[in-house]
Amino acid sequence: MRGTISKIHPLKYSRNGGAFVRIEFKLNDGQWAKTDIVTGFRNYERWKNILTVGIDLEGLDLKSKNEVNADSYPEIFREVIPGKYIQMEDGSMKYVPDIIPKEIKPLEKLEPEPKQYKLI
Repeated sequence: MRGTISKIHPLKYSRNGGAFVRIEFKLNDGQWAKTDIVTGFRNYERWKNILTVGIDLEGLDLKSKNEVNADSYPEIFREVIPGKYIQMEDGSMKYVPDIIPKEIKPLEKLEPEPKQYKLI
């Protein structure tokens, strides 16, 4: 399942003394979900480098309704742009997308309209 991180709560401490971070998601089907990542557990290593609000993730497993399994293997989701690699003269490779966006012309410079002052 895919989702976007919508909120990351500050670090909290549980009753047994462990620290955790609560993360809220907006899933791609429009639902809200959350998960708690404990900093002392092994699965924290999977999450610590991608904890940024607004990042799109895939590979999220639901543990129950509105709860993402903290043992998921999240990966940053990037849309694939169709294209091909071409070799440059210096031997390096460059990725050229199949669809090249049209060039946008700059807007024309607007002249200020003359002001007409009101006579009293």
